[in-house]
Amino acid sequence: MTTTPENAPQLSPQQKTEKMLNKAGFALYAAKYAEKQGMADIESEINENSDIAQSLHETYDKADKVKNDLKNLFREDVSGLVTLEGADFASIDTYIDGKMLEGPEKIKKLVEEIESVKKDAAEIKEKETKIKDLSKKRDNEIATFIKDKKALYTKALASEESKDVAKDIMRQHKKFNLISPKSWKVWTEKGAKKIITDELAILNNNGEAIARAAGKGQELDVQIAELDVAQKDQKEGYMGLKATLLQNSEYATSVHTATQRKIKARVIGVLNDPTKDLSKLDKEQAVLGRVAAQKESGDSFDYLSDVDFEQLQKNIDQEAEATAKREVDKKLDDLKIDSAGAFSSLEKGLNPYMQRGGLGSKEKDEAREFILTTLKDKLANLKRSVLIDNKAKAILLSNLIRKMENSESI
Repeated sequence: MTTTPENAPQLSPQQKTEKMLNKAGFALYAAKYAEKQGMADIESEINENSDIAQSLHETYDKADKVKNDLKNLFREDVSGLVTLEGADFASIDTYIDGKMLEGPEKIKKLVEEIESVKKDAAEIKEKETKIKDLSKKRDNEIATFIKDKKALYTKALASEESKDVAKDIMRQHKKFNLISPKSWKVWTEKGAKKIITDELAILNNNGEAIARAAGKGQELDVQIAELDVAQKDQKEGYMGLKATLLQNSEYATSVHTATQRKIKARVIGVLNDPTKDLSKLDKEQAVLGRVAAQKESGDSFDYLSDVDFEQLQKNIDQEAEATAKREVDKKLDDLKIDSAGAFSSLEKGLNPYMQRGGLGSKEKDEAREFILTTLKDKLANLKRSVLIDNKAKAILLSNLIRKMENSESI
């Protein structure tokens, strides 16, 4: 028979006491607690398995879990930025150990707050999943309606049912009452098929609107909207409590210091890396962007509070521009001008730079303009060269720049 809490054998008072005392470090904790609280006879409390002893046991059991939960909260907050290790959490361990000696109620409040954050996180994720599932179901319902209508109309065009189908279409559009029964009798098959063909064109261009007008997806839209509101309300409370936990200077000091140090070292390390390329700089720009967004939202600690953010951003911008110029130069230097497809090869090599989503802090359009200016400067240098190969490259690059300037996106 499977053992459950209901049918588990009951422990005697002595067995309960022994179970407590067999926990690694519990006796030491109880002794420290008694000394802190000025308890003269902690031995009797433990031996009798009193309420105080049970409360200490419960607190001791929860302490490690609280530490791990808090540490995981910080790990999640900096996931993708840096990796936090044991020593980085020293202030959390010290704080929890101290609170354990002040009394069970101190740990209990922290446990409740952490459990609330974990519960909200799970429920928010569950709502997000449900919204996605309902959205998919709604979209499928609309797509099925459109698909079925198209199949019906396509079949009618090739059958004798075109008049009946056209009549139904006109009813849908509330137009059928404009045609008298007499005119219906003499209505041609060609006219009916024209209505069906027009309706197919409308379905192709505005199928979703027609499906929604027919009531498809509306009930699901209501469910999605209700879930979305509930999720946003819950998320607001969740983010507020989470931010409070993450920003508590009583236990987060070592975590904040370690994270700041590691983020700064990471970014500066890439800036000083002689092998860096744009992909590496893009990642560090994303780091700065994420930290800045967290600071702006107030949902996290400012992990760059001890760093000159503007100067760091300026350094990344300078390195990104210099690296982009080097990479573009290399594409031109490596171009085999006497091979077939030389122009296409050049275009293929430079397109990714023109299509970039950004460059350092530059947005897409500004980054594109920078690359275009870089290419024009390169073209000017090639034109001034006395080398025939460079003159040939100038011809290719000149044509490509003209094409780029005449195109919004390559």
